[in-house]
Amino acid sequence: MRISSLILLFCCSVFFAAAQKKYQDTYYYTQASEKYFTDGEIDSLFRTAIENIFSQNAVPVSLLDKHYITVKSILAGAVRNNLIVSFKEIENKAKKNINADSGSQQYADNKKLYTDAFIKQVNNIFYTNKYLLPYISFNTGDRIIYFSSTVRVQTDGTLMVQETIKVNNGDANYHPAYGTDSALQATGALNDEIKRGIVRNFPLFYVNKYKLFQNTTFKVKQVLRNGQKEEYYTEKAVNGIKLFIGNKYRTINSGIHTYTIEYETGHQLKHLNKFDELYWNVTGNGWSFRMDSVSCSIILPKGAAPLSNKCYTGNQGSTAENCTVTVSTVGDSSIVVFKTTKSLRPQQGLTVAT
Repeated sequence: MRISSLILLFCCSVFFAAAQKKYQDTYYYTQASEKYFTDGEIDSLFRTAIENIFSQNAVPVSLLDKHYITVKSILAGAVRNNLIVSFKEIENKAKKNINADSGSQQYADNKKLYTDAFIKQVNNIFYTNKYLLPYISFNTGDRIIYFSSTVRVQTDGTLMVQETIKVNNGDANYHPAYGTDSALQATGALNDEIKRGIVRNFPLFYVNKYKLFQNTTFKVKQVLRNGQKEEYYTEKAVNGIKLFIGNKYRTINSGIHTYTIEYETGHQLKHLNKFDELYWNVTGNGWSFRMDSVSCSIILPKGAAPLSNKCYTGNQGSTAENCTVTVSTVGDSSIVVFKTTKSLRPQQGLTVAT
């Protein structure tokens, strides 16, 4: 009886093991590719590819961890046929070499071809599949697509500034993939603040980096939206002025809008013993939504040359330098261009010094 029980238990174990093997998350694409990858290696390729895609799109790691199983399941099903086609193309070109011995250079070369094809197809599918795109798209919320500023320094020290601010006026109190996950709040993805236009804050007095009290002037020259004159009005703020762009009684359409603000500001240069310095907060740090890209071009007066250039990104007072600096000369004028290398979160900005 005991032997019979053991035999029955063994048979059941074999049956359930076989069933588990049959129905577990296995990957089969082509017969030839089977000798190059274990299921564990395919899992690792999926994980690495998805992590890279999420990172490139600034998706918080916490969201990746919460939704990885769902994302991988969708991706594995969507990409399978593409991988079969790509793998067969590799095998047709390699012919007999596809059966290379494990450990040989040919085997390593073949495996790299498979791996490269895998990554390529995963990326292609992820960026075109309607079920996957929401996981890396924050475009549903209000955000600044780019903030481009041109600052012309006049010989008397006055700055003539033109800001081009391209915004997405979305409608996102609920994300299609992540719902109202708290991790979205920090990225600015759940944002629906743009109703009638945008608000730009300008300080008129502040303590500069040398701990000195500094007064400035500010005068609006022109405001445009999508190339047409736009209504605006100003209100006093705690340390300056608020520029409200748009009609206070009329909302704007959803979608992309490009604002142009031209203004003049004075007393911005710091006159030191041997040189003058412009320490300029390009964007301000009061924006409540993210900025994908920021750039600032400072055009110096004829004959003036930059001695030193620095840029800082992040919250007010941050010393992070996720930005680049390039200097060029056009005619008799030097132009210093600063660009961010990472998107900025709400309450973050770009500050430059030259």
